Amino acid sequence: DPGEDWEWDCRGSFTADAVIPVVFSGKAGDAEVSDVATIRIDIGKATPHPNIHLHVQSNPARLPYGGGTAYLTYHVTNDGSLPLAHVSLASNSDTCSTPGFTGGDDNEDGILDLTETWTYTCIERLTATEADAPQVRGTYDDHSVSDDALFIIPVATQAPSPVDPTVDGTYVAAVATAGTPDIDTNGAYRTEADVHGCVPGVPYKLADDHDAATQADTAVYYCGRDGMGHVFPNHKIFRSWYPDFTNVLVVDRSTLQGLPLGQPVLYRPGARMIKTVSDPKVYAVARGGILRWITSEAAAEALYGADWRTMVDDVAASVLQSYVIGAPISR
Repeated sequence: DPGEDWEWDCRGSFTADAVIPVVFSGKAGDAEVSDVATIRIDIGKATPHPNIHLHVQSNPARLPYGGGTAYLTYHVTNDGSLPLAHVSLASNSDTCSTPGFTGGDDNEDGILDLTETWTYTCIERLTATEADAPQVRGTYDDHSVSDDALFIIPVATQAPSPVDPTVDGTYVAAVATAGTPDIDTNGAYRTEADVHGCVPGVPYKLADDHDAATQADTAVYYCGRDGMGHVFPNHKIFRSWYPDFTNVLVVDRSTLQGLPLGQPVLYRPGARMIKTVSDPKVYAVARGGILRWITSEAAAEALYGADWRTMVDDVAASVLQSYVIGAPISR
């Protein structure tokens, strides 16, 4: 009827642009009328979207009182829809201003593809809490994208309570060992922010020269967090800390000569008992190079079991000069 407005619905799926003609017709008596409408459907084009993302990890995530070494890993990914060129990573840190690229460019074309994760690493030696905001940048044609990753490496501001019952109270070998997890703790080495020439916490030596007449290549040293090299006086002391020589780093002679020498490494507390050939006294080792005379065989058996004699190392009298005699153990 005149004045009415009729509607038709139609639904369809399209993957490309389309032009659809629609014909309308009707009759009034013998008269027939028609009209044609054209429907145009345009499929929009995806907007280019370059993007980049940066994630930073620290191992360990926090450092103890006095500081230490943090190993940083930077992961860079392409979160956009376009490959990125000229990728660069920079930091405000003095020691990690330019982290080193370690891999991830699978096809080695210098382009950060959508499926790739590029990795960078750096070593930070800290004595106080540090905050940093490294930035990664990349480009696609005239488009530049960047991302920041604020992270904090906290350093404890208070020293842990010096609870060590093995020094002057009841002696328990397992407690002595567990309470002294590393050589730095045993020696109370002061942390240096900048250590050159060696990796703190790692033993090192010269390469074997295969000459039985030389001895320099047999010596093993420990790189302390104080930046000094601490020699292991003998293999027995080394084995009280390490099961084997697998993790000993081989360095060249110039590196070895460039490291200042600190005090010798001492026995790990609780690992072994020691005595000299000329003196029958057997000593238990406590933290900080304290020797505690075990006054009887019964006391030694109570500490180390029936086979306690196999846990005693004979050392040169000169070795004892690096230790302090503490309270005896008489139980």
